[in-house]
Amino acid sequence: MVKHFFLWGALKEKVYKEPPTTPEDMRQRIVDACLTINADVTEGTKQSFLNRSREYIAASGHHFEHRFN
Repeated sequence: MVKHFFLWGALKEKVYKEPPTTPEDMRQRIVDACLTINADVTEGTKQSFLNRSREYIAASGHHFEHRFN
């Protein structure tokens, strides 16, 4: 699983549960959603990002998604 995409989707779901009413409301929703993320999720997201970055570097910027299947 690509955890950084999962994390973004989970945050969007919380932030947009109801339409924001003002820019301040939107900012607060983002802050509140981020505060609900636990350490395991952030660590998994970080590791996923680092692994994918290493693969990208190893592939010299070429396609590398097939290495994750």
